[in-house]
Amino acid sequence: MFEKLVAIEPVSLIPSAEEELHRYAKEVVLYRNVPGNDAEMVRRIGDADAVLLSYTSRMGKEVIAQCPNIRYIGMCCSLYSEESANVDIAYARTRGIQVLGIRDYGDRGVVEYVLHELTGLLHGFGMPMLRDEPVEITGLKVGIVGLGVSGRMIADALQFMGAEISYFARSAKPDAEAAGMTYKPLAQLLADSEVVFTCLNKNVLLLGENEFAQLGAGKVLFNTLLFFATALGVGLVVHYAMKWLDQRNPHTQRITIVSMAFCFAMAYIAEEYFGIADITGAYIAGIVLCTMDDAPYVERRVDISNYVIFAPIFFASIGLKTDISGLTPEILLFCVCFVVVALITKIIGCGLAAKICRFNWDDSLKVGVGMMTRGEVALIVAQKGLAIGVVDPVYFTAVILLIVVSSVATPLALKAMFTKRPPVPHPSQAN
Repeated sequence: MFEKLVAIEPVSLIPSAEEELHRYAKEVVLYRNVPGNDAEMVRRIGDADAVLLSYTSRMGKEVIAQCPNIRYIGMCCSLYSEESANVDIAYARTRGIQVLGIRDYGDRGVVEYVLHELTGLLHGFGMPMLRDEPVEITGLKVGIVGLGVSGRMIADALQFMGAEISYFARSAKPDAEAAGMTYKPLAQLLADSEVVFTCLNKNVLLLGENEFAQLGAGKVLFNTLLFFATALGVGLVVHYAMKWLDQRNPHTQRITIVSMAFCFAMAYIAEEYFGIADITGAYIAGIVLCTMDDAPYVERRVDISNYVIFAPIFFASIGLKTDISGLTPEILLFCVCFVVVALITKIIGCGLAAKICRFNWDDSLKVGVGMMTRGEVALIVAQKGLAIGVVDPVYFTAVILLIVVSSVATPLALKAMFTKRPPVPHPSQAN
């Protein structure tokens, strides 16, 4: 057991995981904002013998050398290699410090992202189509640069769908060759492939002017880390800029204006330049801004603009797109079934998750009912489907009906349930 464990910045642990830390250290200190510099990082670590950090801060030799008690550093983020890590692992090793991180973090999500974006490009779903006519993945010549965990998962998924897979890595992979994948030198892979995926560690520079010339025009290059690496870099710059602005102009309107401009910019960049949903860019902007001291102030100010301007405009635009002229008894029956199934699946899915987390059946049901409300995200997804022609305007009415019914029914159902059966303490609160 450690004497003192310090998380020098937010590490995104759920409450039960934070409680679990007390099993490993006599004293646990969790900081909720990012240290502004190395001196602040050293001050936070103090005499701790265990340190946790995320990807936001860099713990170099200078910091480690000033904290002689450290025995363990836990990286609550991806650790692909020592060279790309935000901890000086080599120096830590000379001090007898163990450094651990997370391998293969989020790789399945990368595969989902790749399949979504690739099918969108091949068929023109919400983005320009690669060819004049839709193209299927079957028979597509795909090149994978870097056949690590995520690269191999992408290769397996696309090969299953009929793509011809070739790859470039430091050396040929016998298991990949046995699975029907072909090793090619980088220049040949770029020339032969219609679509290329780079699955490389951070800070690895492999494609330069010559390589792009070999790739040629009319092809697709996916960098599976590009958007998130860009968001991380931009986020760090904006974080420190906003922190500086916040200190100079606390509780001023300019903080709110700059914050909103950043959110709009991230939403636009995500959609326009990376083909990722604009709400993803806005969400990442919110994560960056939540570390400001004035975050609650900005939230209150933005709420005013939201319910006075943005929310009415958004819902009015949704209403204008709703088509009730084609409603028939069959469509109305579909709408009713759609609403019933959507509510039941929410109750079952979220309720079972609560039960797995050791809530009793009554409280699990309350969690399921509380989560059945559908709102802006459902509208945004449906609107995007309507915009690219994959959702018929008639069926859009079902989404509107679902949002209205779930928004009205949820508070009424919860009030009745809590009145009849008050909640009981969770087992983790027994002590």
